[in-house]
Amino acid sequence: MAEKDLELLEKERRKELEKFEKQRAKWKKQESKKRSKKTAKVDHTALIMKVVAIVISAVIVLGLAALYGTSYGVPARFFPALRVGKSTAFEPEWAFYFYNEYANIEEQAMQYVAYGNILGIDPNASPFGQTSPYTKDGTYAEEGQKTVTWDAYLQQRTGQTLQNMYAVYGEALKAKVQLSKEDKDKVTESMAQLESNAKTNQISVSAMLRSNYAPGVTKNFYRNMMERELLVQTYEAQKKDEFRAKYTDAVLQKEYDANPSQYDAVDFRVFSFAKETLTKNEDESDADLAKRQAAANKAVVAKANTFLAAAKTEQDFIKAADALADKSENPTYDADTATLSPRARLETLVSTYSEDIANWLLNAKRNAGETKRLETDTTYYVAYVVRPAYAIYTVDFYTINIAAETTEDQAEEDAAKAKADADAKIKADELLARWETDGSTKEAFAALVAEAAATSGETAAEGTELGLTEKAAPGTSGETAIDNWLYSNRRSDGQAAVIETSAGYKVVYIVRLNKGDFVWKTEIADTHVSEDYAGYLDDLHKQYPLKENKAGLWFGRQSAERMCLALIAYQQQQQTSIS
Repeated sequence: MAEKDLELLEKERRKELEKFEKQRAKWKKQESKKRSKKTAKVDHTALIMKVVAIVISAVIVLGLAALYGTSYGVPARFFPALRVGKSTAFEPEWAFYFYNEYANIEEQAMQYVAYGNILGIDPNASPFGQTSPYTKDGTYAEEGQKTVTWDAYLQQRTGQTLQNMYAVYGEALKAKVQLSKEDKDKVTESMAQLESNAKTNQISVSAMLRSNYAPGVTKNFYRNMMERELLVQTYEAQKKDEFRAKYTDAVLQKEYDANPSQYDAVDFRVFSFAKETLTKNEDESDADLAKRQAAANKAVVAKANTFLAAAKTEQDFIKAADALADKSENPTYDADTATLSPRARLETLVSTYSEDIANWLLNAKRNAGETKRLETDTTYYVAYVVRPAYAIYTVDFYTINIAAETTEDQAEEDAAKAKADADAKIKADELLARWETDGSTKEAFAALVAEAAATSGETAAEGTELGLTEKAAPGTSGETAIDNWLYSNRRSDGQAAVIETSAGYKVVYIVRLNKGDFVWKTEIADTHVSEDYAGYLDDLHKQYPLKENKAGLWFGRQSAERMCLALIAYQQQQQTSIS
């Protein structure tokens, strides 16, 4: 690879890292906000069923278990790790939940490992003894605050998870809640999968589970855990439905009207002009430096003003940006895409630019086509309002996936990949043309979805229609390109298009723009329901107090550490085999 190409890749990597650092700062800010809220306790009952997916390869882990000299025999008795009310969580269960808390964090950290330790944890090192960015109460540490180790943080989370679960489980039993047939089928299916995996590896289910987790995690333990958690999930949903009923459309509308800019979005174009920060020359006075800095700023302002004067229309703005862009850094620069910021919300605008810029863009007095030069401490911006502040509504849409078909070897060849992409585009265009020939109707598109699924073997989840996504908010599709098309102000019911995505091409059809179903309704209601449920858990904690047992926790931590080390070794083994 040419040196220039490597430089471009490194620049792209730095840009991505900057994005991650901004996200990390956003997480820290959100954690800090929680400090002052009693209702900010994390709701951990959402672990339901995810634990099933974390069972890693039994054959590999059995080898790792031997490597660490672990004995997986089942002792005659276990120490209680903690009590929640009258319920007891023994050391294997505690270790199991500790491990799952760690596995979730480790999974995220592995995704970002190329960008450094941005989550504050090294996924290739044991969490035991490794310093975390959290305080002992589980909140993100602010400057000067004392932090705890990751194992201490995970222990705190594990205790909270089990307290929440057993408290809600106790209330579910009092309310005589029963598992639905669907939930019973989930348990049966999961246990059948475990049986199949165990048979493949010529081992019993209980032995496989003990190998993957800890002594005492047997077949019956696993089934009971799933049934208990699904019952908790059912009761939690019922309680949240009760809370949700309080927030009528009238209540939600009143709250939205009081501060619409908190929920609205704006589509705009922006081009930046960085200020040059001068440094003092030898023997230069502060006053002279200030004069030079003012002159330098004035020169940048002149450039911004020239751009502003040229940007009379949206196309003029794009042309002006294309003319000024430094294509030496990005030869594939596309001014149309690069300057557009669709569906920008308040929090993003404030973190990316400033509060003043956010307030100007989201002001109800803005008009389409309005332009202005804006400023921060480091940059001048020229902004063009494409679509003034508006409320985002949900969309119902169909998708057909057309993947670029390449072999593993071919994917490494640019020419082969380009051909595969071109073939996928041809297939997608052919499907769209067939839909148009067949009448351009919903029924015609649904028929194409069914035909594509029959070829690929894709099936619909229970209770859903194949290829159909209903009441989707931005982000649901997982593809920015699809969102940009779906939520454009130029869309209408019954439109279809071929859209290039990160995973090939998709043919998308809009069934309905739900113009009365605003995203802000769900956001406001969900915020209140989460707060109400957190308060409900606070009250339950008084009825179901948590009491830890040091001996049980000590044994539990030994098992948990062995499991965490096994997962780390497995991940490292996977990375080695890939490279």
